[in-house]
Amino acid sequence: MKRFLSAAIPVLAFALMTPVTLGADGDEQDQQIAILQSSHTLAEKDAACARLKWIGTARCVPALSTLLTDRDLSHSARYALESMPGAEAETALLQALAKASGSNQVGMINSLAVRQDPEAVEALGKLLSDADANAACAAAMALGRIGGPQGLRALQASWDTSASGPLHEAEADGLLACANGLLAEEKEPAALVVFQKLYDTAKTDKIRQAAFCGVLLSSGRAGIALMSKAIAGNDGASQIAALQVAAEMEGRPVTRALADLLPNVKPPVQIALLACLDRRSDSFCLPGVEQMVKSTNLAVRLAAIKAAGDLGDGSVAALLAEKASEATGAEKNAARQALLDLRRGKVTPALLKNLTNAAPAVKAELVWAIGGRGDKSAVPKLLELARGPDADLRANSLQALASLSGPAQLADLVQLVVQSTNEDARAQAADTLGSVCQRIEARSGHCDTEALVKAVRTAPLEARLALLPVCGSLAEAPAREALRAALEDSDFPVREAGVRALCDTHDGELLPDLLKAYHGDYERQKGAYNLKLRMLAFRAYIRLLTQEESVRLSDEQKIAALRTILETPLSADEKRLVLSGLSSIPDSKALALASPMLDDPIVKAEAAQAVIQISSALPAAQAEEAAVALTKVLASNPDPAIQSSAEEARKKILKMSGYVTQWQVSGPYEQQGRNFSELFDIPFAPENDQTTPGLWKNVPLSASAAESWKMDLLKVLGGEQRVAYARIWIYSPTQQKVHVELGSDDGFKFWLNGAIVYSNNASRALQPGSDPTDVILNEGWNALMLKVTQNTAGWEFCLRFTQASGEPVPGLKISTNPDANSRKTP
Repeated sequence: MKRFLSAAIPVLAFALMTPVTLGADGDEQDQQIAILQSSHTLAEKDAACARLKWIGTARCVPALSTLLTDRDLSHSARYALESMPGAEAETALLQALAKASGSNQVGMINSLAVRQDPEAVEALGKLLSDADANAACAAAMALGRIGGPQGLRALQASWDTSASGPLHEAEADGLLACANGLLAEEKEPAALVVFQKLYDTAKTDKIRQAAFCGVLLSSGRAGIALMSKAIAGNDGASQIAALQVAAEMEGRPVTRALADLLPNVKPPVQIALLACLDRRSDSFCLPGVEQMVKSTNLAVRLAAIKAAGDLGDGSVAALLAEKASEATGAEKNAARQALLDLRRGKVTPALLKNLTNAAPAVKAELVWAIGGRGDKSAVPKLLELARGPDADLRANSLQALASLSGPAQLADLVQLVVQSTNEDARAQAADTLGSVCQRIEARSGHCDTEALVKAVRTAPLEARLALLPVCGSLAEAPAREALRAALEDSDFPVREAGVRALCDTHDGELLPDLLKAYHGDYERQKGAYNLKLRMLAFRAYIRLLTQEESVRLSDEQKIAALRTILETPLSADEKRLVLSGLSSIPDSKALALASPMLDDPIVKAEAAQAVIQISSALPAAQAEEAAVALTKVLASNPDPAIQSSAEEARKKILKMSGYVTQWQVSGPYEQQGRNFSELFDIPFAPENDQTTPGLWKNVPLSASAAESWKMDLLKVLGGEQRVAYARIWIYSPTQQKVHVELGSDDGFKFWLNGAIVYSNNASRALQPGSDPTDVILNEGWNALMLKVTQNTAGWEFCLRFTQASGEPVPGLKISTNPDANSRKTP
């Protein structure tokens, strides 16, 4: 370390000198000096000081020195001088120190501390008796930072006479810094003298504690005995210090001394010792830690259990498993965690070996730990235990196998099911097999079902019945065919098991099979029990159709399937299931299927909830249909809760109703040197001739239902300082006055049937409804065009039609097709 430090110092000095000696511009230095000596602003002088810190030489010291007593620039000047090589900077700071006072004086002291120049010791030593307590404390800290024999002597002389208080603590900090410097230089005897004197004469436990840490670290091997005595003693400061240092002191003798103390100290100290030994990571102390696991004090046991988990190997597995089996609460959890934390040596073989003679409860904990540790080398032994006669051990082994097994164990797990001699064992093995298969399929996208499918076809009846649910949990073609074969089996228990397995499927390919099961296509025996199976199949069909994320069906496909079901006679429970499926589809066609059931007195409450849910999810373009459906809910269902939900949903929907979401746009248009405001009144092509081919293009509907009311021109056209045009045709069944709410970012002009209705040349963000007006729509089709300007940032607009009351305007239709033939009266 000494060699490294001595080699590093020249490199560091070279690095500090580099800005000056390697290309520092003398002219630039003179320029900065001139700024300091001129009437430039404080900010400019501050910047000059900062630059001189890096390029300055002895030539700039006089200019900086004059600023050391300047109230505003003293700090800047010190900042430049404190790291500048050369005696000139040191002299300047010392001269300024003699003249300074208050915070400026403290600043000078701190800068001298940064320089760590022994030449400053004499001046700083005198300040230890200064009337200004802040200056005296700063001087003590600076002397400690400078260190060396001179700094140490100055501090020791003052320490002998100082009273308690801030100066006493500052001198202590300085002396500790000096002593730690000696310790770093491997001058332990000299450091020990300082530390010992501080410990013997300090007036606060805080200082004594820090000093005793130094005593221990500088006492060599004798420090071990001192540490042990302090930990076993009653002096709080030395005891805390010893426990702090114990984790840092190196060597096996330290570990031995700490371990020997364990049975001879009080519980609070035992807990601290255990934490210390844990941090030392020396397994030599393990026997002592094991004894503490048996302590009568719970807190001690918890600390010992944690240490055993961190320090132990397989030899402590039995002890921790026994503790986990007999303990409760936090202690049980700690023992289990320690079993998982064991990382030294060959832990898994030790866990397996202990299984031979352990008590049943301990065996259960050992197997639990094997599974939790994730060591797959234990799988063969676990399979052996799973075949054994011990029911509890079998169950625990299967639980571990569920997390450790992989593709290579599938055939063995299938055989566990086939060879099980009782129903509980068979069910447990089948559950494990199912968990492993699903995990494999989820991770790799495929699970080999060869052994499973073969057993479903050929195994004894009890095994077939247990294995069919595993087939139902997978989305594999062979498992799918095995299920279908079971549904056609001549044996009713197999058919029943097949239907039940089918009802748990996540495989969209089995939707038709669920529908067949519901319709009774697989029934060979009549009775109420089969009706229950049919309802299970129906429930599974609705779930798979509408709720299963893995089933990739469009809303259109889901609605078509539900529409087909609704065309058949349904029970009340079946209607409720259909409504639950419809409620998850945000589509007006789903709303159209749910709304008629508001008239069914048996399911009108469920229908109302479905209508409310669907309506709330519809985009703005379908707000009118949602409002009509919710109005029907309010009229048909007096339930206060439903009324409240429907009214709240209707209010939200009315705020979104009437928005035009389909537009054609033309543009952008711009002129060199003209901004958006000037472009507002310049007529471009769409204002003169709208029939030019390619002038207009349809804009796709917004992908976000929540923002379908807003037209984002920036996304479509981009840019700044430009304009664009948007148009649509509106069909009105009669001539009528309607309310129009416009909003734009930035300005807009509004034409209806070729006449300007409203305009606003503005620069603003979009605010829906910021420009309301009333217009007369002719009977039939009406042409509407907007011109929207773009300044910077956003470029958006929105437009909606409502009645004066805020209700939707009935019968309005929107078209973006300019072909007159396509705009016939609807």
